[in-house]
Amino acid sequence: EAELDRRIQLAGNHYREKQRQWSFWICEDYLGPRNSRRLMPAFEARGLVCIAEPPGMEAPDLAPVRRQLPALEYRKVQDSATRVAFSHIVSQCFHIPTPIAQTIYEDAEAWRHRLEVWLGYQDGAAVTSTALIEEAGAIGIYSVATLPAFRGRGLAEATMRHAVNDLRGRGAQGPLILQSSPSGLDLYRKLGFKRTTRYFVFATE
Repeated sequence: EAELDRRIQLAGNHYREKQRQWSFWICEDYLGPRNSRRLMPAFEARGLVCIAEPPGMEAPDLAPVRRQLPALEYRKVQDSATRVAFSHIVSQCFHIPTPIAQTIYEDAEAWRHRLEVWLGYQDGAAVTSTALIEEAGAIGIYSVATLPAFRGRGLAEATMRHAVNDLRGRGAQGPLILQSSPSGLDLYRKLGFKRTTRYFVFATE
């Protein structure tokens, strides 16, 4: 309990100095029964509220294709044009203000990491994305998104399958893991994912 409070305070001090809003993610697997009961009061005492409880999900691999998927052009994010396209998708799909998305995703310096992002293009426009990284014996999947006007057509599934197959083809091993939004649960279950844990996301008001 004391260690949890110390970590909340440490993060709070850091972001107060920068005058920034911030969030704190916790996986329930790291909490014992006592800390689980103390979780909400501990964060509320520091001025944070729980804004989401996304499930953590895992699959040994993607389930076989069960429907006809659309033909897309795939491009990896690796230049200015693809960074701008990804920034737009993230902003629209995850409700991140456009200036913040541009600051995070359009600067080339921010892409000096091992995370790979694939975009799916339809009629020359980037409409869907999937990001992944191989780490610690698993493949983490992030930023699975489709622009609102193009949803319900299998675009996200097609792009995710392309991204996973590409990484597997280069020797990546281990299970697939992700955190699901409420809107993504049905898709991930159909793809063979099962819930294995839960995250608590706390944020400043």
